[in-house]
Amino acid sequence: MRIDASPTNASEFGPGVMLGEIKGCELKYSRKTGDPYFHVRWHDGGSLGEGKFICKDVLMLAGAGRGIGLSKLRVLGFQEVKGDDDAPYIDADPHDLIGRRAWLRLDWEDFERADGTSGRSIKIKTEMQPKFSSGYWHENTPPTEADSAIVPLKSADEDIPF
Repeated sequence: MRIDASPTNASEFGPGVMLGEIKGCELKYSRKTGDPYFHVRWHDGGSLGEGKFICKDVLMLAGAGRGIGLSKLRVLGFQEVKGDDDAPYIDADPHDLIGRRAWLRLDWEDFERADGTSGRSIKIKTEMQPKFSSGYWHENTPPTEADSAIVPLKSADEDIPF
C-alpha cells in the first residue's frame, strides 16, 4: 500500500495570479523580535469551486515588515483611522480577516529544510523594484490578465500592467 507522505499543507497550485480567500488567521509573535503578525491561510477563492489550500502568508504588524503588512491589510478592505493622539492605526483582529478575498500573485520559493535537504513551495510574491507590489490586489480590481482561475506569470521581458 502506498501512503502519501507529502506535507498536508502542500499547495496544488503553481506560479500565476488567482483569486484567494482567507480561511484561517492567527495572531502570532516573532521568535526573534517579538513583533506581532497575522499568520493567514489562503485557499482557492471559489474559482475552481473546491476551496483548496493555496499557501500561507505573514502580515507583519510591527517591525521591519510592517509597511508590507499594512499594504496587504488595505487591499483586504481595512482602513486607517486616527486615534485621539492623531496617530493613524488600523483596527483588525484575526477573526476579521476570515472570508476576506484578494487576487494573489504566486511564485515558487526554494528553501532548505532543517535536515539540509532542499524543498520548494508556492508563496505570495512581493516586489519592491521597479514598482512596489504587495502581491495582493483587491477582489474587485483584478490584474488585467486574471481572467481564469490560474493565470501564468508573464516573463520579465513582457509588459506587465500592474
